[in-house]
Amino acid sequence: MDNAGIVAVLSHYPVGTVEKVIPARGGEMNDNWFVDTDRGRYFLRRRSTFFTPESIDFELDLIEHLMAVGFPTAPLIHTVDGARRLEYEGRYWELYGFVEGEPFQVENLAQTRSAAELLARFHQAVANYQPRGEVPLDRRVDLQQAERMIDEFEAELTAGAGALERVLAVPFLRFFRRQAKLVLAGSQSVADAPPTLIHGDFQPTNVLFRGDEAVALLDFGDASLFHRAYDVARAILRFATLRPGYRGQTDMAPRLDRARAHTFAEAYQEAHPLSDAERKAIPALLRGAYLIDVSFFLEKETSPLKQIAWLIHAWRFTCWLDGSEGTLLTFLGIQLKVVPH
Repeated sequence: MDNAGIVAVLSHYPVGTVEKVIPARGGEMNDNWFVDTDRGRYFLRRRSTFFTPESIDFELDLIEHLMAVGFPTAPLIHTVDGARRLEYEGRYWELYGFVEGEPFQVENLAQTRSAAELLARFHQAVANYQPRGEVPLDRRVDLQQAERMIDEFEAELTAGAGALERVLAVPFLRFFRRQAKLVLAGSQSVADAPPTLIHGDFQPTNVLFRGDEAVALLDFGDASLFHRAYDVARAILRFATLRPGYRGQTDMAPRLDRARAHTFAEAYQEAHPLSDAERKAIPALLRGAYLIDVSFFLEKETSPLKQIAWLIHAWRFTCWLDGSEGTLLTFLGIQLKVVPH
């Protein structure tokens, strides 16, 4: 959309005169802009058509709850008519206040610790939160989605790829299916526990820092009902695999950095301890979070060869995980309690 369209959208908000519009980099689904007006800076989002009104309202309810309890996040701005979201030219829009902050520094373990404490605060802030009405299907985590995405990839290879790509992909497809079974088997300790609200995408690009402190959590587009241990596992994965000098969330190493993984897990456990059942599931949930991430990246790729490159990355990470799984909780510093006989 051009600047005139952005100005037209913003005419529905009490933000004054628009002075500058800057496309925001990052984000995998929505279109985003920073907007400077004579009253300050704002963050404007145009939703992907993936999101239904019910799914958006689920998220906005959560954001307003977090604002009400004083949790640090970007404040939602209502339209001049008092609406939380705007429908304009067939798309849904939201406007947020701008939060000053800096990106994550991979080498800064104090930031890693503070990020873990922020995730613990988020889980505490939503511990008794009850979503209104029926929870949309896209707001429920399903660990089997990775296997379904592989089914789609296999169908694409069968339909359109050359013989070489199909031959190369077959062993990796078998490998991925085996990984999905390991995830489901290893997460049985939390399978029957009631789900709670999770952020769903707690990663460095969704956290703002000032110095060593994590000062705001952003982007609740993946907020869902599942188990908080999954949030912790996915956060460890994202903070401990990010490469120094990263340019985006796909700059992932095929193994966890020990110092960052240990620091994050230890800080979270001190702030909001996981139960033994939750800790027992962490290795499998780490594996599941990785499969979901790689499946998402696979789905975005149009080149079969690039898809195969991601599968090779997945094979390298899971080989490392297989070699570490027996000692992973010790590696993270959150080993299970020893119960005397």
